[in-house]
This record gives sequence, structure tokens and C-alpha cells, in this order.
Amino acid sequence: MQGDNWWGLSIPWTPNSPSLLYSSGAPCVQKFAVENDVIMVYTPYEPEVSENLRDEVFHWFVFVPAKDIQTGFYNESDFLAYIQTFGISEVNWEDPDTIFQRFRNTGCLEWIPECQ
Repeated sequence: MQGDNWWGLSIPWTPNSPSLLYSSGAPCVQKFAVENDVIMVYTPYEPEVSENLRDEVFHWFVFVPAKDIQTGFYNESDFLAYIQTFGISEVNWEDPDTIFQRFRNTGCLEWIPECQ
């Protein structure tokens, strides 16, 4: 994640990346959640793309670093169905600014290993 007022989740490119449009991660993150080692992201970002790439524009992302999973979804219902495979039935979204402020105040976040 990075920046004030503009948040993005950077990930290294792998052959499993959701699309070449997102090979460096998810830009303009508006909602963020981590549960069961699964990172979930929502972005309203709409890149300007040619007609043949319209099906490559995603708004919901799932990243599971331990399993090298990076995938994106066009619609929320497919996203919600997919995260159930990881035992997640409900997403507790947070605003990236709120998460950053919590980290700034405590130096820790609940999903960071060895943080209290």
C-alpha cells in the first residue's frame, strides 16, 4: 500500500496475475480486508482500455501470497463465491486510511506476523 489519498496494493508480477492491466497490483484501493491469510481488495479504478480489453477490467481482487494466488473479478458475486473456498463468508472491509492510521498509532496490524 502507498501514499496519502491514493492507495495501491503492489505485488510482484507472476504468470498467475489477474491481467496485464494489473501486473503490478491493484491501484486506487478503496476497501481492504485480510482474513485467513487472504488479502481482499476493492477498487473502483476504471483504466482506459480498448474494447477488446474491457473483460480484463476488475474491481475485486484476492491475493494469497503463501499460495501464489492473484486473481481478479468483474463482479462482486463471483468474488464472494470465490472467497468462500478459503472459509470466508463475510468480508469486514476497512478503509485504507483507517488501517494506515491504526498502524501509525500502534506500529502493528493484526495480520502482521509476530505483532501483538
